[in-house]
Amino acid sequence: MVLEAWQITALTLFAGLSYVDAMSFMTGAYHNVVLTGVVAGLIVGDFQLGLMIGGTFQLLALGMAAIGGSSIPEYRSATILVIALASISGGVDVAQEYVVTFGIPVAALTIQLDVLAKMCNSFFQGRIDKAVEQGDFKAIQKYNLLGAVPLFLGRAIPVALGLIVGPSLVALLDTYTPLWLVNGFKIAGGMLPIVGFVILLKYLPTKENIHFVLLGFALSAYLGLNTIGIAIFGIVIAMIIYKNSTNTNQLVVNQNVADFEGDDYDE
Repeated sequence: MVLEAWQITALTLFAGLSYVDAMSFMTGAYHNVVLTGVVAGLIVGDFQLGLMIGGTFQLLALGMAAIGGSSIPEYRSATILVIALASISGGVDVAQEYVVTFGIPVAALTIQLDVLAKMCNSFFQGRIDKAVEQGDFKAIQKYNLLGAVPLFLGRAIPVALGLIVGPSLVALLDTYTPLWLVNGFKIAGGMLPIVGFVILLKYLPTKENIHFVLLGFALSAYLGLNTIGIAIFGIVIAMIIYKNSTNTNQLVVNQNVADFEGDDYDE
């Protein structure tokens, strides 16, 4: 299978526009890596592959946050590129291998590209400051729009280059990569999602809720439930806690109202 020109164009535009969306309209297309995988999978004609790779990178991105405008690995562009390359080389069978071989290096490269894009964007922000002082509203609008260009290119260019050059590189790796290394990539790809969970657990109040962590482990290790089954248990527990908390708060409010009315009546 070879990617057609319209598929390369669509994936490139999607990579660039999704990042611009995160800085403007914030529809959610950028922040949801699973959605990125689904859209990219539909474009290449392999929904299952898109969902699988999108879910894998979503787990990697769980604990990542660009706090204070910092630059972090951009797993959306990596998701798009890995889906496209895997679709032309074996689909789901090579997905985990390509996550390590192509996805992680691309995600790391986007950190530097993000820094460069933001540096270019600061040029337009300086022009906006001058336009504000002069009261030139047309110039403000123009430089605001131009500021989106480096953000778009910072995501679109690496994806476009990867889609154009990538297939040749894939063929080269398939020819000369030893089997033991390929198997190692597959194992590493399967282990990577746990990194996202670990980072996320560092942010969450895990020590105060260790009983829920143990419950999830027991459901998986001893009862053999998959992620969806454990998630259902988690949703039920969250709903129970929320309802109990709501009822408790309502009782406190009612008690305060009763105390206030009683004091007023005594007076």
